[in-house]
Amino acid sequence: MKNADKNIKKYRSGKLVLMIAAIIFVVLAAGISTNLVGRIRERVRSTSVQVISELTDNKAKVLVDILNEAEDDLLVLSRYLGEEKETVRQVQIIDQFQATHSLEALAVQDANGNDIYGNVDEMCMNGIPEEFDEALDVGPLEAVWDTALDLSGRRMVLFGVSIPGGGCIYGALGAESLENAYGETTYVDEGYSYIVKKDGDIVLPPVRYSYEQIYMNIENLLKANGNEKEKVNAFMKSLNSGDTGSVVFSFDGNEQLICFEPLALDKAWQIITVVPLAAVEADGHQIIRMSVYMAVCIVAALALVLICGIAFFFFNQRKQKENDKFLRRIYQAISENIDTVIFILDDASSTLDYVFENSQRILGIGAEEFIDQVERIDHGFQVKLEELMQMERPKKWAERELQVYNDRMNQDMRLKVISCPFYLGDSRKYIFSVTDVTEEYKSRENIIAAVTAAEQANAAKSQFLANMSHDIRTPMNGIVGMTSIAMMNLDDRDRVEDCLKKIDLSSKMLLGLINDVLDMSKIESGKLVLSREPFDLKDFLDNIETVFQNQFHAKNQEFSMQVQIEHRELSGDKTRLNQIFVNLLSNAVKFTPENGKITLLVQELGQRHTGFAAYRFQVTDTGIGMEPEFLKRIFDPFERADGGIVNRTEGTGLGMAITKNLVTAMGGQISVESKPGQGTTFCVEMELASQDTSRLESSSIKEDQQYYDYSAKRFLLAEDNELNREIAVELLGSRGAIVEWTENGKEAVDRFVSRQEGYYDAILMDIQMPVMNGYEAAQAIRASDHPQAASIPIIAMTANAYVEDVKAAKDAGMNGHVAKPIDIDQISRALSEAM
Repeated sequence: MKNADKNIKKYRSGKLVLMIAAIIFVVLAAGISTNLVGRIRERVRSTSVQVISELTDNKAKVLVDILNEAEDDLLVLSRYLGEEKETVRQVQIIDQFQATHSLEALAVQDANGNDIYGNVDEMCMNGIPEEFDEALDVGPLEAVWDTALDLSGRRMVLFGVSIPGGGCIYGALGAESLENAYGETTYVDEGYSYIVKKDGDIVLPPVRYSYEQIYMNIENLLKANGNEKEKVNAFMKSLNSGDTGSVVFSFDGNEQLICFEPLALDKAWQIITVVPLAAVEADGHQIIRMSVYMAVCIVAALALVLICGIAFFFFNQRKQKENDKFLRRIYQAISENIDTVIFILDDASSTLDYVFENSQRILGIGAEEFIDQVERIDHGFQVKLEELMQMERPKKWAERELQVYNDRMNQDMRLKVISCPFYLGDSRKYIFSVTDVTEEYKSRENIIAAVTAAEQANAAKSQFLANMSHDIRTPMNGIVGMTSIAMMNLDDRDRVEDCLKKIDLSSKMLLGLINDVLDMSKIESGKLVLSREPFDLKDFLDNIETVFQNQFHAKNQEFSMQVQIEHRELSGDKTRLNQIFVNLLSNAVKFTPENGKITLLVQELGQRHTGFAAYRFQVTDTGIGMEPEFLKRIFDPFERADGGIVNRTEGTGLGMAITKNLVTAMGGQISVESKPGQGTTFCVEMELASQDTSRLESSSIKEDQQYYDYSAKRFLLAEDNELNREIAVELLGSRGAIVEWTENGKEAVDRFVSRQEGYYDAILMDIQMPVMNGYEAAQAIRASDHPQAASIPIIAMTANAYVEDVKAAKDAGMNGHVAKPIDIDQISRALSEAM
């Protein structure tokens, strides 16, 4: 019972304290609200005055700009008229000026006072003011202006400008147009503006009033409406001093807010904006009402919050134990769904109050082992964690990572430990969160390694660009230089022929560099396509030897080829295979000194798969060799070894990367052995498809030796590039052909369809053209009703030189494909096969 009585007394005392606190709160809230309403009223009026002042300032700037612009325009016109002495020409200049400007009236007199444009006497009701003529006589290019009345009695701003050499220009801007320009109304269409002189005389009244109003001075208007004389005098003194400000006066039956400021002109004019005070404070009254309503709501809400807070405090005391149990259930649910172990440590006793249940899953140690130390075994991992929590007692949030071996789970772990102090009641506690970030650390390490690799690749590309700049400029220098030399020796046939041969050699070198870059781009983008065509391996190898024979002789190198094969008739991408051998043998020639030896060994290996023959191709030289470090990255793109000979040798650093990717794409393998100063051996092993047809005969050498005569042949050329068109026409014309050309595929189709059967013997078609490309044009020709639609030979002649481009040409109905740069022998062979 005693405990019950004490509880009742405590409850009553608490209730009394609550009531007193509520009364004090309401009184304070009412006082604050009243003060707030007054401040809001002042703030709204201050803001409105500021807005009107800004609007007045904007009007002033617009008006000043209009007047200054009109003055400047008339000064420019006067200079033009002063420079032109002929009256007819002066009138033309004035007409052009008037057509592009907004002056309502314009008149011009010559030095003798004769009108040469308009009528000066008809501009003003009382004529041109005398002060205008006096001011204009002072000197040329001086402008004067003031307000005046036109013949109809309307106000206007009259300008006068003297003309150099004699004469005057008079121009007028209507008051209404000025007022419309800077705005008839102000502040939600309630306000209006005056332009007055510093003495109060009204220069430009508002649009809503005419000049005939009874008051011609703002001072008279204010005094006539019963305003205090002292207040009006103070206002007029501010106008006379050119001040900026605002004041409230009564006229038109209402209180009016007046904002005024001077115009930035030579004239001492002021702009005055008048707005009814009721309109200014209309929004303020609404804001005040809303503020009062909001204040009442806030006070009520705060009172309710206060009451609820006190009630909740008493209620919370009873529910504390239930909440503790509930929190533990929450901790358990969280621990089952996260990969972080939470430890709660009591700072005073240095004992653990709570450990998440997921410690067994994440750390391999149960929660009860940390708290109760039941059947504890001194594992090194557990000891390190407990020592960490005992030692790490930061004053604020702290984080660290720990690399440790977990002997419970038999693995290395990287743990992120976050520690943070907090208070539970009066007790200081610490939260330790332990997260296994081993996988994140590995991922971070992988990202760092990837970034490093990317940076290295970027550096290699930068080096490649530097090398390419040199390697491209070398043949370009040869082309440009030899062209200049040939132009200077046009009469020396031998010299010109020598220059042309060197230009041809440099062009092929430049084309080779470009092809390497394009090949590497296609390989890296995964767009490399291999073709399949029959060929004779022995003839293929003989052609390779023939191609390099001159290079071997030039350096007095000894070349030997040993061929040990059974199957010669094969099927595969002969072009890409040729590219592999050209890259390998080119490097052997470049990096083997004079009198060195180069060997190509070709061996057929045992059959591995039905329908395929396995081969080993081995290129050995006695050249400069390579360092072991460079051998590790020889097949990486853009890599080039360092050294005098290498630096003097042209190359992109892509040859071996392209070769490696081509060998891999063809299902083969490539390896390299090298020693500095002793030489290098490249070994390629791959399988090539065999074929059952009879032995193929090579005719490439014979074809190269043939001369094609196209006399009486007529070709249609579709080419949009003028230079390429000129080259093709000239080369084919040199063989006797008649060449007609068009600039796009649509014209080519129309030209072919409009001619009779047999008119054209073949069509040479570029691919990338405007209006209609080559593929579309070929398809349109094949689909036409022309008798030769299906039989006319169509040869693609384009810079698109990849296997997929050849296939696309055939799919479009073309008979052959010739890659640019244009080579007359290649065109001739393609035409011979198609015709």
